[in-house]
Amino acid sequence: STCDPGDIHETIDNLKECKIRASVISLAAQTHVCHRLTEKTNGNYSVILGKANYKDTLMSHVKPYGIHASERVQRKWIQMGFPRKQSNTYPDLCQCHKEWSYGG
Repeated sequence: STCDPGDIHETIDNLKECKIRASVISLAAQTHVCHRLTEKTNGNYSVILGKANYKDTLMSHVKPYGIHASERVQRKWIQMGFPRKQSNTYPDLCQCHKEWSYGG
């Protein structure tokens, strides 16, 4: 039985559209849905055969894939800084000292 809230094949197609690569390491037998997921998203599907195989397989999934220059995402930086100290004509409550002050 399944408890998916929607159609799994639609979800797999959405992952492919968003260029999300999904890889699976299975501790049991190969399943059709996991195989289809990795096939459609260009991921890797592995079934563990033993302890040594598990370590090698896991380490092969840890190394990140290279990205082609055309697939790079342009970053949008957020300017951050500290607030400027300024004097006010009305008092403010200092949250750390629990006192009223006219300074910033």
